[in-house]
Amino acid sequence: MVAQCPEGIGPLDTVNEAIFRIGVLPRLPSGAKLALVSDLDPASASRTLLEPTSSVDALLARTAGPVLVVPRASQLICEVAS
Repeated sequence: MVAQCPEGIGPLDTVNEAIFRIGVLPRLPSGAKLALVSDLDPASASRTLLEPTSSVDALLARTAGPVLVVPRASQLICEVAS
């Protein structure tokens, strides 16, 4: 996820539980990993269920598998068919 996060991460329970554990993670294939590229300091970003990453280039350099890019993803609910 690439998000500037100028206002921080919001209520952490909502972000981690409602958005990711209930909304996003069940729709991803087993073993999928989520990363966050943002202006947040790593300590704040690491409180989420996303892996803090310094840049898109750094993420792509260490990613062996496919990468999914979804512009305006907050407006979508995606499911991956296995």
